[in-house]
Amino acid sequence: MAETRQRIRALLQPWFDPKPGPRGFVLGRLVCIWSGLSLYHTFELVALIRRDGWAARISGITILIQAALALLLVPAVAAIWAAVGMVTGELYAMGAVPILLVSILALALAAWLLRRNNNEHNAIVSLLRMEFEPQESPEPLTLARPTGEPRRMAMEVSGTRTIENVTIEELTAALDAMHDGHETHVILSRSETEFLQTAASAFGYSIEWRNVGDDWPRNARRIGSRSDATFQIEEVKQLFCAYLYGARKFPELEWQ
Repeated sequence: MAETRQRIRALLQPWFDPKPGPRGFVLGRLVCIWSGLSLYHTFELVALIRRDGWAARISGITILIQAALALLLVPAVAAIWAAVGMVTGELYAMGAVPILLVSILALALAAWLLRRNNNEHNAIVSLLRMEFEPQESPEPLTLARPTGEPRRMAMEVSGTRTIENVTIEELTAALDAMHDGHETHVILSRSETEFLQTAASAFGYSIEWRNVGDDWPRNARRIGSRSDATFQIEEVKQLFCAYLYGARKFPELEWQ
């Protein structure tokens, strides 16, 4: 189990690191991990490390702490209040017993709902699986940049500023700033309905493209991959620079 704890700690970034990535703590057998340095990020994985023969197993649940508090704290407080009221005589049994029974049933239902949480699309679970269930790493993308001059496009950065007729230097600087944690997202647009956008995920970058005729942006995936957010910053730069120079087809990717 000591090796398992060390490997999990090696995956975690410092709590106050502005760069995107997983952070958390391992305390004995308890593991708590979340995915970013934002007030909106809370514990996404709570697990215990336990022995499984000669190996170790990580067992836990993925949660949003707000949902957990709403589902567990309210019935727990009601159950304690009813039990204390019966003991002290402040509540009659006929009133306290139904409250106690309903609270216990609500607690059981809340625990069951949290246990049924879907882990397949949780980035933290995917990260742990990549570490402890090694899979073949995808080959880095190599995207050719079209020849000629860059197209006239606008770039929106973090929703706070827009640069018209963006240059390739301004584009790569904005992507580097996002990688360093100083920006949240970058949108490169030909028009209001035709654009390419990227933002950081737990362990990579997601890319979305809205083309002419699309009702909404579509997620980029490597051909043959089930994961959306598997792109590294150099791949994002290549794709955005190719788009700036007029590329409209990317045979290495599929869009869903």
